Amino acid sequence: MIETYAFLATFAMQILVGSVLGPTLFIRRVRPAVAGFPVKRFAELFPGADRDQSGERFATQFRAANTAIAVLGLLLLSWLFIHMQRPDWTEETAVGLLVVYFLAQLLPSLVFGWKTARFMKVLKPSPADRKRKAVLQRRGLFDFISPFVVFLAVLSYVLVVALVLYIRQHPFPGSGGLANIVFITVAWAFFAFVVYGSLYGRNRIPPATQAVRLHAIGVVVKTVVYTCIGLTLFTSLELTLGLLHLTSWGLFALGAFFMLATLSNTAASIRRPRPTAQTKHKEITLPAADLNKCVGRYDFGKGFLIEIACDGTTLWWLRLGIPIAHPVRIFPEAPLAFFWKDIDQQIRFTTDAGGRVTGAEITQGGHFLTGERVELGGSPPFSRPTEYGCGPA
Repeated sequence: MIETYAFLATFAMQILVGSVLGPTLFIRRVRPAVAGFPVKRFAELFPGADRDQSGERFATQFRAANTAIAVLGLLLLSWLFIHMQRPDWTEETAVGLLVVYFLAQLLPSLVFGWKTARFMKVLKPSPADRKRKAVLQRRGLFDFISPFVVFLAVLSYVLVVALVLYIRQHPFPGSGGLANIVFITVAWAFFAFVVYGSLYGRNRIPPATQAVRLHAIGVVVKTVVYTCIGLTLFTSLELTLGLLHLTSWGLFALGAFFMLATLSNTAASIRRPRPTAQTKHKEITLPAADLNKCVGRYDFGKGFLIEIACDGTTLWWLRLGIPIAHPVRIFPEAPLAFFWKDIDQQIRFTTDAGGRVTGAEITQGGHFLTGERVELGGSPPFSRPTEYGCGPA
């Protein structure tokens, strides 16, 4: 009977970590990221939406979903406690419910990932721009996880293979034979493919800063490696329990695996990305002639159109096509290079052989967008100084 209570204790820990503690810490980590996103930039991307209200709405919905799942887990825990007192209870029913509940705990995080992907799609550059994006330094597995942990993962695989070969010489009912090696190997091959794709595959979040990208890769790598270790240990424990005729502890082993998987996933997702040192920019003074060279309209593809205007001493940036967008001042650090003071973003104007400005490059967190200068085509939006605070372009 002690194995039953041990299983119920691990399930209670799974509810606490996965649906109460984890979401609370996750929201606490996400809030500073939302608050750090520039309000002006958010208004340009999502007209009519308020940044802070959107962040709080997400926190409320995420918390409500996890609270509902926690309540469902407590009801399931109560039912299992009563059900497992009966002499005719079946382990298969408990296993099925445990798996379904574990998947339910993952659902809010999957929805959050889907919404994040949609947000990144809004920021995604055009195909022509992607060809000119900055190439990050190539990184390897040991940049995100220690060699000792990788050694433990490989050692766990070798030991479970040895255990399966030993059990093959001393089989017991339900041991599975070489099918266990096939299962573990296929799972490891899949996880290795996921890690390789994260390290060397196409960048799935191109507008993000380098710190955010590295943090996302680190979360994937750590989660996958620890999952490999946990899956291998769980398989070894299941086989060992069968070998020792202690199969009644199998449900506890599965509950412990789900609890540890939930704990490791929570720990990986709430770790903050390391901040990267931003380049210090020094404002200089440019003559009006140099500023006027940059005035014009620039097309970066996929409806991303901006206009640069000058009031004689200052350049102003305006995102076109967004009714509530308003001009933002940009500051010179070189004759053709300007920067923002409130966000880590810069713009550099490009010229032809004759010195005429023909395009521009926007840099944000190591990512580049390239645009071409186009004709104004009508009355420029900066022609009303009382509305925008700057003179005619």
